[in-house]
Amino acid sequence: MSRIEQGLAYIQLRTAVAVTVSGFGIVIIDQITKLYVRPATVNSGLAFGLLRTQPVISTAIWFLLFLIVAWMTFRYLRMPEAGAIGGACAGLVLGGAFSNGIDRLFLGGVRDILTLPHVLSFPSFNVADIAIMTGVCILWIAEVLRSK
Repeated sequence: MSRIEQGLAYIQLRTAVAVTVSGFGIVIIDQITKLYVRPATVNSGLAFGLLRTQPVISTAIWFLLFLIVAWMTFRYLRMPEAGAIGGACAGLVLGGAFSNGIDRLFLGGVRDILTLPHVLSFPSFNVADIAIMTGVCILWIAEVLRSK
């Protein structure tokens, strides 16, 4: 194995570790907060309560979106420039989606525990939602900066 191949293998390993640690970390933190923070509302719809009255359709759409995001994430992670930060952000996205999926599977909807009381009409959310948005935003910013 050449030094370049060794370097690429090291980068991929570091990226995989970052995905695993951040992904599992978010699942654990999100599920623990949902157990101990009350009151929780159950959102049977998609983001921001879309399709709330159609739980079968919203679950099917969620599952399809999860598969698409997982496929895109793993494609991204195979790129050498993904690195540990990209891996950690991908782990945030996958871990958040997986944790919300656990709720959807066992409760028929996602437990939302956080609200912004001074922001009118803003939907409630949870730690997994924060992780997903943070991961997506950092990946987007990194891509914009990389393309310049």
